[in-house]
Amino acid sequence: MKLYTEVYLILLLMIFLTDYFMHKQLKNRILIYKIFNFSISTFFVLAFTWIKLFSIHINNHKLTLILMWFNLLFLCIYIPKIIVLIFIFLKKKYKNQHIALNSVQYMILSAFIFIVFYSSIITPFQFRIIKTEVILPTLPSSFNDYKIIQLSDIHLGSKPFNKVFYKKMVELINNENPDLVVFTGDMVNNYAEEMTGYEDVFKQIKATNKYAILGNHDYGDYSIWETKQAKAKNLNNIKSNFAAFGFKLLLNEHVFLHAKKDSFALIGVENYYKNPVKNYAKLDKALTGIKKNTFQLLLTHTPVHWEKEVLKHKEVKLTLSGHTHAAQMGTTILGKILSPAVLMYKQFNGLYTIEEQNLYVSRGIGYIGLPILIGLNPEISVITLKSK
Repeated sequence: MKLYTEVYLILLLMIFLTDYFMHKQLKNRILIYKIFNFSISTFFVLAFTWIKLFSIHINNHKLTLILMWFNLLFLCIYIPKIIVLIFIFLKKKYKNQHIALNSVQYMILSAFIFIVFYSSIITPFQFRIIKTEVILPTLPSSFNDYKIIQLSDIHLGSKPFNKVFYKKMVELINNENPDLVVFTGDMVNNYAEEMTGYEDVFKQIKATNKYAILGNHDYGDYSIWETKQAKAKNLNNIKSNFAAFGFKLLLNEHVFLHAKKDSFALIGVENYYKNPVKNYAKLDKALTGIKKNTFQLLLTHTPVHWEKEVLKHKEVKLTLSGHTHAAQMGTTILGKILSPAVLMYKQFNGLYTIEEQNLYVSRGIGYIGLPILIGLNPEISVITLKSK
């Protein structure tokens, strides 16, 4: 699991500042309290340093899962510490409000415990079917009411040994009787082994057409491999596993889907990234051979690709993406999702339209980094195409 330098420094700063002020509050306490507080901070500093320097060299999908729960453990210790410190300061400033502030403090701590429990044990395992109609004036008439189910960001390694969960997902998909099922990247966290044993589950998805693309986590780029051949083998195994799942991978290519006398081009590109070294997307290559005025639907993992490159191709009327997870945190108000993801992505969840071009971003099924989904259930996107 890769720990970015910026995140590492923020974690260290959080530890040092929190425990420095906590130590000042413990100056009149017995020595054992001070030792305990120092031990916790030392443990986490050493642990995150080990993760930063060494975990990236260990190619084991189980380690990624362990580290996600370790991250949650850290937050469960340090966020309450910060809350306590804030209220210590408030109680010193407003001494006559001591009882009221104590009550508010306990309420906030209780709410935090409830949110963590519910968001790690309940929410990630309760699917939500999100139905969206997309008006496409140039859609061939035979595809009116064409139903697409989009899955994204499953991250199989984050919920291992949980066939019941994925069988439920398949059941919900089949109940919708889709014409097309697409997967828009990040089937795994990093390793092909994460897909082992799920072939019989995913093969039960019933649709005439099932297509997939790769996401940033499907290339094995989040660890350092012993050899280039080992990394290539991991990627090839992931590609083979998609076939075993019953999905046809689109790797910078297109296919034509037919209904009666009409057809449209389904295009799939590999993962787009602003850094050319890790930009595997070749949209021009994928579009080669498609006649002008052909209706086009694009699968691309990251929604950033839409404004960076896709919009200039006017025939691409609908783009389906994932990647953002909507920051794994948000709430719905008046039909709109409010999420900190807006600070990172202009388009992070739902349908976006510019003139006659549309983008739908799924927040996905799984999680990564932290094993929690706060306020946002795993999403099965049901997209119905309408010509008017």
